[in-house]
Amino acid sequence: MHLKLGHEFDDFIQAQVATGMYGNATEVIRDALRHMKDRQDEKNLENIRALLAVGENQIAKGETVAYGSGLLDRLTKEAVQNSKMGKPVKNEIKPRT
Repeated sequence: MHLKLGHEFDDFIQAQVATGMYGNATEVIRDALRHMKDRQDEKNLENIRALLAVGENQIAKGETVAYGSGLLDRLTKEAVQNSKMGKPVKNEIKPRT
């Protein structure tokens, strides 16, 4: 893979290699990508924690629905109807791919 990063990033990468902390430009880029992934993972965890807090608050307030086949059937029917009407699916309930 060949990347054109521009002079500013090329200079920065070479400066990082020159410090001796990295053996080559690939190591610099891998480390940067690792840090990006770590930040994204942390954001994902924050989102999960926020959704869990919402759920815990709902449970504490008694805002629960008993799970059973009737609930699953109702939710499935509602999802199909919403899909037919073009209603968007909330990101927090979309399956992860």
